[in-house]
Amino acid sequence: MEPTSDDAIKFGEDFHILNGTEQDYRAALEIAQAQHEQGLLEDARFDDIREACLRGIAEACKNRVPRHAAVDMVNEPPHYMAMDGSGLECIDFMKAMATKEEFRGYLKCQVAKYLWREGRKDEGKALEDLEKGEFYYKRLIELESE
Repeated sequence: MEPTSDDAIKFGEDFHILNGTEQDYRAALEIAQAQHEQGLLEDARFDDIREACLRGIAEACKNRVPRHAAVDMVNEPPHYMAMDGSGLECIDFMKAMATKEEFRGYLKCQVAKYLWREGRKDEGKALEDLEKGEFYYKRLIELESE
């Protein structure tokens, strides 16, 4: 039987996560990851919950209103959006798939990458490189305050 977003809600109900919002699915996934790492959740059950949470996140993101009318190559580059029209961004998918510590490391590496390559890849886009580094730095700050 294929897991559904209802499976994530069912899992979340045990932890008082009831609404089925993007944050609810992220919270359910974080709880499941912690339990799995502690050996309290079997691999197969964890895989089902993770799958259901990722689908729930994608579903919750479908109706996300774009923050900018014009193409924003720093904050919402179109090539990092899911092709299925769900509104799910690559960075959100990566966060859902990784532990908090893994995602923290990813963000730190992205900051370093954009500072390192500032103006080297495309001389006319040095400011864009710095803005991209800032984007990941802000996400790192948000992660630390969660």
